Amino acid sequence: MHIIHQQSYFPGHAQVAILDTESGNNYPEWEDPDNQRAIANQHGIAVATTPTYGDTFVEVVVAIGEGTIEGFFCVEHTILVGRYGLDVGDPVADYSNIAWPEGTVTISAYCNNIDPSKVTKVTFVLHS
Repeated sequence: MHIIHQQSYFPGHAQVAILDTESGNNYPEWEDPDNQRAIANQHGIAVATTPTYGDTFVEVVVAIGEGTIEGFFCVEHTILVGRYGLDVGDPVADYSNIAWPEGTVTISAYCNNIDPSKVTKVTFVLHS
């Protein structure tokens, strides 16, 4: 497995995400935010994290390939990536763009705690 991005983000909405940069308002919908660890749609994946307490940050790792991941499996989903790649981090204010080829990609998400309110690390694995 090869890490292509690793950074800590301020989870302003108690979540981090990986989304097609061109997804606009097509964010995955939370049905039961108190009990869901992750959500996905054709535009991306969001993972619930620890709530924001002023200085709370969540480490986000993006990797490609196969390998052993520490933590709990959250979700796997295939999304459509447009010509501008992927945005990762807090979906509103604190995110980074990752270059990724246009087309579909299957993404697996893992978190470091089974309790969504205690998640402080999320790993997204891109399967090309």
